[in-house]
Amino acid sequence: MRSASSYVLEFGSYLFEVDPTQGARIMEFSLGGTNLLSPVETAGDGANVFLNGGSTFWVAPQDPDWGWPPPAAMDSGAYTPSLDGTSIVTTGTASTIPASGGNAISVNKTFSPDLTAEAINIVYEVNNGGPGAAEHAPWEISRLDRDGVTYWPKGDGTCGGDSITPTETEGVYFWHDATQGAALTNNKISCDGSGGWMAHLAGELLFVKKWTDVPSANQHDVDKEIQLYLGDGYIEMEMRGPYAGIAANASTTWNVTWFVRPAPATTDDASLIAAAEALVQ
Repeated sequence: MRSASSYVLEFGSYLFEVDPTQGARIMEFSLGGTNLLSPVETAGDGANVFLNGGSTFWVAPQDPDWGWPPPAAMDSGAYTPSLDGTSIVTTGTASTIPASGGNAISVNKTFSPDLTAEAINIVYEVNNGGPGAAEHAPWEISRLDRDGVTYWPKGDGTCGGDSITPTETEGVYFWHDATQGAALTNNKISCDGSGGWMAHLAGELLFVKKWTDVPSANQHDVDKEIQLYLGDGYIEMEMRGPYAGIAANASTTWNVTWFVRPAPATTDDASLIAAAEALVQ
């Protein structure tokens, strides 16, 4: 605990920071002092003020369940922090989501260091306080600066959405933002993935996320396992867990592991695939 708004896991040259006062948002994941995540700031206006930057967590689907902005209790409000050994535990408050039967949904997040793998393990717990059953998918959203390279293994079917058209190398989709995305903002695609990983090259660093792959049959028909969003000055890496029912007064958990490493010496598509796969084996 560095302060009420800064809980940190720090080992070697790695630093991982969470702010419990702002939705238990991940503020920093850095190696050697370089933060992969975009700065957190207040965006929007009027009734649509929201926090931007860093990494957050919602439940899917977005529309019509909760529209925009995200429920404050989930995304930007205060979580209660505690420590469990070397883990940071944050407990959220309930938010009523009208389109899912008015159920009281709350989120807990636990962040733990894996010193052997030099990684961060994250457990998201979605709780349904009732009164009835709810159906949601866990949804992690990480915002990074534009101009990087984002890639993930291709799953079933084609990607749906806006004007983003990824290229394909060795069964892996690639989005080279500096060359493909200069004219695009407010564009999103939704895809099935495979292998349970997604990666992003940001300058001299490689960011890789790992989770258990979700079969296409267990995904929402629109909000698929992987989404890529191009914002104004930032890009979103988005992944979802299984779309499933949660009984009243029950909960479900979803595990994600984060890695950051120096970028490989060569950054052609094949080399980037090999670097990511070496981490997620």
